[in-house]
Amino acid sequence: MNDKERFPPLFKFIFGAGAVLFGLLLILFILTSAMTGISMSLQGIKDLFSTLFVISIYILAALVLFGFIMMAITMKKNPAAASSMVVRDNYLKYEYIDKDGKKKKRTFSLVNINKYLETRGQMKLIDGLVLSKDGHDSKASIRNLMVSTEEKKQSLATVYNEDPAEYQRIAMFLDHISTHDEIDLDFHLDTYIFRENMAEEGKKLQSSLRSRLKGIEDEEIRNRIIETIQELQKAEGLLDDSGYDDKLRKLYTTYVPMLIGILETYGGLDRNDQDLKRKEKARMELMETFDLILAAFASLNDKKEEEGFDRLEAASDSLEQILQTGHEEVRNG
Repeated sequence: MNDKERFPPLFKFIFGAGAVLFGLLLILFILTSAMTGISMSLQGIKDLFSTLFVISIYILAALVLFGFIMMAITMKKNPAAASSMVVRDNYLKYEYIDKDGKKKKRTFSLVNINKYLETRGQMKLIDGLVLSKDGHDSKASIRNLMVSTEEKKQSLATVYNEDPAEYQRIAMFLDHISTHDEIDLDFHLDTYIFRENMAEEGKKLQSSLRSRLKGIEDEEIRNRIIETIQELQKAEGLLDDSGYDDKLRKLYTTYVPMLIGILETYGGLDRNDQDLKRKEKARMELMETFDLILAAFASLNDKKEEEGFDRLEAASDSLEQILQTGHEEVRNG
């Protein structure tokens, strides 16, 4: 269904109702004349049916006005998506960049997701979002699938128009889980959401670390940053192993962000601080943090290095203190 066909049922009904109304008037006009023997050319008959005709016109006009009002409300609530994104019901389309950097489009089935929504009403999504459907009996589409947070609720069509990157992310996740049936989603949806959220967090951490390379001249620190980025890339392959869920969550949400914070404060000192002892102390703390983080990543890949993550957890309070002290020193100049 394309955008030009979006509202035809409503208008077909309106104009159909108008045609039926005029038809009934004509039949009534003829039957009245036939049964009473009164000529249809009499002025009184003409005036009567002229009045009925005018009333019919007003009724039809009211129906048309109602149709436009409903169309305006619907479009405001659920604006049209680009025609390139609109496919038949129970399917969804999105664009992505392949490994060669080429833009491609993919269409996938929403049948399993539609069944899940029909029986459960809503579905948890990535980034704390919730998916539901506007209209229980209608098939799922870009227009009636609704994405909500605590603050607002909007259709996927609106998301596509206002934030294409977020639409792509949601669509790719739905594509990823679209082959799983209702039972599987009942048991494993939280795991799929966790893995996708962590994968996205890993990409953000890598981007943040790359941005820090620009401000660091120390070659050894630069090499450690690159090593950490490489470990984050390798860790993506571990997200399918539930045995690492908790460790990866802590690395992604706590320890690597702490490392980036310590790296950021060191960068500030490196540019502004003339106290060599202070700079050397900050560098030593940063290198120790790198050692702990890289050892923790190594423990995920090598059973011989399992104590690496334990050492990182044992040092977490010290890292927090280093981070807080560094922020205070940068603020105080």
